[in-house]
Amino acid sequence: MILRAIFWVAVVAILMPHEPDLGFGRPSDGGSGVLTQMSDALKSPHACEGNEGACFAAFTLMDKVKAEGFHRLAQVKADIEEAQRERRESRPRNFPRT
Repeated sequence: MILRAIFWVAVVAILMPHEPDLGFGRPSDGGSGVLTQMSDALKSPHACEGNEGACFAAFTLMDKVKAEGFHRLAQVKADIEEAQRERRESRPRNFPRT
C-alpha cells in the first residue's frame, strides 16, 4: 500500500506542470508580462501622443479598479468591526475581557 502511494506521488510529481503559462510571462523574465508592458508604456512621457482617447480610457479604467478595490477593503473592514462588536455585545457580563 505504501509502495503504491509512493508510486502515484512520483507519477503526479513528474507529470504535473511546474510553471503554467498564464500569459503574464515567466517570473524569471524580470517583468516582461502583459501588465508590466502596459504600465511601462503608460509611464513613458510620449505614450499619449496621438492616442489621447485611449490613454484617457486606460487611466479612467485604472482609477475605477483602484476605487472599487478600496471600497471592497473598506467594506471588509466594516464587516470585521461589526462582527467584533456583535461578539462583545453577545458575551455574558461576567466574562473577562481580552
